[in-house]
Amino acid sequence: MSGDFEEIRGHADDIDSWRVLITGTQPPFQRVENPEGGEFEGTLSRQVLDRISAHLIEIHAGKHVIHRTAEHIRTTPEPLYVVMFQIQGESVFSQAGASARLSPGDYTVSSSSVPFSWAFEGDFTVFMLRFPQAFIDAPPQSFLPLLGRALRPEDGFGRHLSPFVLSVARDPDLLRGPVGRRVAQNLVDLFTTSFLAHLENTRADTETPTPLFQRITGYIAEHLSDAELDSAAIAAANFISTRYLQAIFQEHGTTVSSWIKERRLAGARRELGDTMLQERSIGELAERWGYLDQAYFSRVFRQAFGESPKQWRARALRHPSVDREPARAARRDD
Repeated sequence: MSGDFEEIRGHADDIDSWRVLITGTQPPFQRVENPEGGEFEGTLSRQVLDRISAHLIEIHAGKHVIHRTAEHIRTTPEPLYVVMFQIQGESVFSQAGASARLSPGDYTVSSSSVPFSWAFEGDFTVFMLRFPQAFIDAPPQSFLPLLGRALRPEDGFGRHLSPFVLSVARDPDLLRGPVGRRVAQNLVDLFTTSFLAHLENTRADTETPTPLFQRITGYIAEHLSDAELDSAAIAAANFISTRYLQAIFQEHGTTVSSWIKERRLAGARRELGDTMLQERSIGELAERWGYLDQAYFSRVFRQAFGESPKQWRARALRHPSVDREPARAARRDD
């Protein structure tokens, strides 16, 4: 996915046309089934801003189901979070052995690395947000208790989140303008805040202590700007040995250095593309994320994203818009 703004809008009059519309040129993210047949009509608006993908989907149909399988997971290049926000209609989202019934205003989070099913009884409208798991500092394991769970707009932070989500869903111009990236990142941050607040409230109710891995990654998130941040400093701050620290990260399929690097680069890349920060030099923004050596920063940035920070920034700040209206697929004449 490029860092440019991209918009795809389209309409489909049958389920085969819908599958073509939602897939585009990418490998299928999921499979749509219409087990009872009948009429199917759908409208899609998809906006992509630097790996954050916002989808507004409206369907007029009978019962149908969406499945994400192991095959789809294998063709997804990086782990994603997918947030589903129900605007109209009813649905049941199932993942990791749990099921959530979603009514208007309800929302849930999904991991792209775990199969799911999503069943609808009739017409509906949903807003979906996809973004890389590396965009947030919480370990993926911390979100596992949320999979297949519904969060309500009247609960906790949801009271503040829901109005903003609805405003973005109803006004696509918010993501098209010069502050579009900031709006998209705000959506990610607000959803993340909501999920973490829910987890904290649940933990407080059960008096469960914060897991060590989550405590350590939280410490890292607070100190990413510290150029001296390394395994020794992290281990000392958390009163464990460096060997034990490395073992904890190995259990989660990564290393301390990889975890730090991914989040520093993601943060620096986001700020380099922010029009509100365009007066700040590349070196200054790199230093904000712990990179004091600009040459080294440029090298690791290019290795990660395939272009230099200067090239990425110039492209991101131009903010080109590519509007594509997919043609309706012709019906087959039986």
